[in-house]
Amino acid sequence: MTTPTEFADAIAATGLEPPRYIEPGRIHRFPGYGKGPRNRAAWCRLFDDMRGGVFGDYSTGLREVWQAEREPDVAPRPIPTCKPPPPEPSDYALRSWRAAVGGSVGSHPYAMRKGITWDAGAQRGRISGRVVGKDADCVLVPIRDVTDGRVFAVQAINAEGAKQSFGPIKGHGLLLGNTLDKSIPWFVAEGWATAVSVVFHHKQGNACCGVAFGQTNLDSFADAIEAAHEPETLTVLHEVDE
Repeated sequence: MTTPTEFADAIAATGLEPPRYIEPGRIHRFPGYGKGPRNRAAWCRLFDDMRGGVFGDYSTGLREVWQAEREPDVAPRPIPTCKPPPPEPSDYALRSWRAAVGGSVGSHPYAMRKGITWDAGAQRGRISGRVVGKDADCVLVPIRDVTDGRVFAVQAINAEGAKQSFGPIKGHGLLLGNTLDKSIPWFVAEGWATAVSVVFHHKQGNACCGVAFGQTNLDSFADAIEAAHEPETLTVLHEVDE
């Protein structure tokens, strides 16, 4: 009979150190190859029938499909399908971002109310949406992949402070501050204005803060930051409405 131990042995054979207990049907995160104990770049999932599984390491690009050896006189079972590939960037968000301009965010009414006098990673442009309105003059904040910086989506903020996101957000966000220094304080905040305030007003530039663009993405973006940058400390900020 197949056991989780056989799956763990397959993971260990690649040089990774698997979790002590692997629960079928659940995604487990653990340190990538050669990484410290707080790293979560490696992952695995043992299928519910315990005869197949997948595992990998984001830090090295490893991805493996494992299947238990077939027992004699037992009909083969299909391997459950893996998760679908991650969503692609939003075409509308990318067009809006490319058409936007820098250097004028500080004069936008929302930025002025928040005391933000420079672009702070954003641009200013026009976009149409149910929340922000038609052809609205907005601060456009890019929502990027944490590893390569590609823009996947944008969050638009109109003059009244109404926010609307265009494109996939989960696991993506925006990093503000010094991403090269792992020893300074690192944070994850829900909103752009809060992250700007944390880095540049409270910490005078001696910090890094990720913008998760909403409470539901805080943990996912924090995991992505830890896997890609490995800061010594990372604090998740749960905030009140901006």
